[in-house]
Amino acid sequence: MRVVTAHYSYASCNGADKLFQLMFPDSSIAQAFSCGEKKCAYVVCYGLAPYFKQQLQDQVHALDSFVILFDESHNDSTHSKQMDIHIRFFDETRNAVHTRYLTSAFLGHATAANMVDAFLDACRCVNLNRMLQLSMDGPNVNWSFYGKLMAEVHDDSNRKMIDIGSCGLHVVHNAFKAGFEATGWDIKSFLWALFTIFHETPARREDFTAITSSVIFPLKFCLHRWVENSSVAARALVMLPHLKMYISVIEKNPKTYAVPTSKSFATVKLACRDAFMPARLMFFESVARQFEMFLVRYQSDKPLVPFLDADLSLLLRGLCRRFLKESVLETATTSALLSKIDVTDKKGHVCNPKIDTGFSAAKALKDLGVAKKCSDLGRMTFRDDCKKALVASTQKLLLKSPIKYAMTRYLTCLDPRQMVSDSNGCVDNFKRVLHKLVDLHHVNEPDCDLIGWQFAAYMAEVVAQNHSEFKEFSPDTDRLDTFFFKNMEGPLHFSKLWPVVKKLLVLSHGQATVERGFSINTQLVVENLKADSIVSQRTVYDAVSTAGGICDVPVTKSMLSYVQGARQRYFAHLEEQKKKATHNTKRTLDADHNKKQDAKRQRLNTDIAALMTSSDELADTAETTGDLTLLSKANALRKSAASKREQLKTLC
Repeated sequence: MRVVTAHYSYASCNGADKLFQLMFPDSSIAQAFSCGEKKCAYVVCYGLAPYFKQQLQDQVHALDSFVILFDESHNDSTHSKQMDIHIRFFDETRNAVHTRYLTSAFLGHATAANMVDAFLDACRCVNLNRMLQLSMDGPNVNWSFYGKLMAEVHDDSNRKMIDIGSCGLHVVHNAFKAGFEATGWDIKSFLWALFTIFHETPARREDFTAITSSVIFPLKFCLHRWVENSSVAARALVMLPHLKMYISVIEKNPKTYAVPTSKSFATVKLACRDAFMPARLMFFESVARQFEMFLVRYQSDKPLVPFLDADLSLLLRGLCRRFLKESVLETATTSALLSKIDVTDKKGHVCNPKIDTGFSAAKALKDLGVAKKCSDLGRMTFRDDCKKALVASTQKLLLKSPIKYAMTRYLTCLDPRQMVSDSNGCVDNFKRVLHKLVDLHHVNEPDCDLIGWQFAAYMAEVVAQNHSEFKEFSPDTDRLDTFFFKNMEGPLHFSKLWPVVKKLLVLSHGQATVERGFSINTQLVVENLKADSIVSQRTVYDAVSTAGGICDVPVTKSMLSYVQGARQRYFAHLEEQKKKATHNTKRTLDADHNKKQDAKRQRLNTDIAALMTSSDELADTAETTGDLTLLSKANALRKSAASKREQLKTLC
């Protein structure tokens, strides 16, 4: 377990037996201990991993509902796409929602059909008819996969999955990226080039420090998670004056300093001459911080779906206020109305000087005007570009965001703060949730009246009596699952309500867990691991992490039994591989033999046809000329053809 959780290689165990014998010379256990690379590998793959996998499967089999999360990334070790599959469920032993690593599938081609086959094969250990939701990010291939998989599940069970859209985190990230691509500023190229010219160049870094007396260097631009680049932009902003000084000095002294000739240096040089670059970076940082408030909260495994609607509405309203008239926003009193606003309609936009570019950017823009470093037209164009970014970002959010799904809005009924401020609205929304669950065949219709009455009773009794506790609930520090378990699970008069609430709490708000798993994959691949070993290590790592660490993993008789049987399972696996290899070799030999026989059969048929043609021609000539020698030759050719026919019969 230590080897896996610390990301050691299997080879790190070589010589451990001699080390322990030296450390504990008086221990009979140390004298008998042995462990090397192979032993460590088969204990992990055929001992610990099957044990932990069986534990998880036993837990999953007892569930009546769960959520599956998946995503793919390239695996450098197997040179294939690795589809990590996680399962999210309500853990009765901890009375909380947990997300666990289930398994991985490895693909070459990743069309929707390929993904369905790989997914179904990997998930044979779970009953997909009990799946509440499939959580994923939102490329087109995933939506095609989703449709095919839903059809498979529906055919088997008549159930449908709850749909609240793709991962909210991905949607928000991509909305921010789309906004700044719409400006045409190409901030990405500048920030990436800035990092590149100082990356792994000690001489250039030394010259920069000698010229500017600054030891501040650029941070790496993240190409896939644009919002995380606010700190990168802030660092570039600090460096800009020093960069201008550095470029000026090295260009004036080419004999003393080596002037870079790369494209990256040319990009940075051009950006330093741009008077608007500081204001652009300030606006970039301002908008990024606005997005970060949402993303930081939702980088969590806690149940957060009931807060999605309010938090996305807050983000959207904040962005809209920067370029839309207040009269437009006043009409959007609910999130449903907000999602229907046409942000591209210029009639609803504020005039150019009132576009909110952020405090720092506005000040920088004003200073440029005072210093006469830019024209009025230049400042107007800058604000128009800012508006383009805001329009594109909000448009993307409105198009792809979970806020446009009715179920997301209805689930606000489980927000404790909403229960206090709008109890009647929560009761109505919970009824709408029940209607959806009945339509999807996740709740029995005859139970709905009783469940609805119990929710109304919960609002009247528990919420009313604990007003301050519900009002002060914080999604950042508190957990919905433990909060509701504390005052809903026990009383008998909520016995029908609690199972439904548990189902709703299991719903996933995003792919944070799966994305973190990619980092674990990278750390695990410290050698050329095969696919089975990668899955085994992830299984062990996940189980140990869930337990709280190696010291908190109970060493049971069952675990010892699995580990003791690891060697036998390993040899059984090797034997099976040998049989497969022998079978494959035999099939290959048979195929080669058949191929040779077919080729020989084809040659004989060709020869027979040629001999018969020649024989007929000689016979015709002999009949015409009366030459008997030609007739003799024709008969000889016919005999040869007959002989080859006999050979052909032996091949059939």
